[in-house]
Amino acid sequence: MITQADNADIPMPAPVNPGKVLCQIVVDAATLLGRNDDPAELVGYGPIPAELAANSHRTRSGSAC
Repeated sequence: MITQADNADIPMPAPVNPGKVLCQIVVDAATLLGRNDDPAELVGYGPIPAELAANSHRTRSGSAC
């Protein structure tokens, strides 16, 4: 994993929406389509159940996070 310390000369990007929470869920397409139940990844947390990832995708703009 690359950290800010590894790239001291590269500025970190500013938040797109300051004051709002950014929730990133990484899930493969087959899981999202219900073809399998591989766990998804909640960035900064770890694996989450496929059902939770699919449900958060179905809510308005992923606001389940």
